[in-house]
Amino acid sequence: MVMRSVYGDDQAYFKAQSPWLLAEQHAESLRGRTLIRQVVGGLDETLPFNRSFDERLTGLGIPHTFAVLPGIGHNPMALINALRDANQEFYRRFFGVANRGE
Repeated sequence: MVMRSVYGDDQAYFKAQSPWLLAEQHAESLRGRTLIRQVVGGLDETLPFNRSFDERLTGLGIPHTFAVLPGIGHNPMALINALRDANQEFYRRFFGVANRGE
């Protein structure tokens, strides 16, 4: 279902959109020019893949943060809720907005 709705059942397009491939192709332009944050739940079945991607970004010298939130599965809203203020702080940094104690 995801393959059809997101990638149009196009295997070549799917591979071209791979974060692994994109990181390798754009490593130089990513270094020091963007914020990358990787957050995954400790109970998420994709955790091993996320750990491998973290290692790959590190190997490519691409600065990023990697966090595993315990007790959370594959649930984006649970991750956002668990991040609390850290989520907003990330976006403040991304957009260059000072924290005014709000």
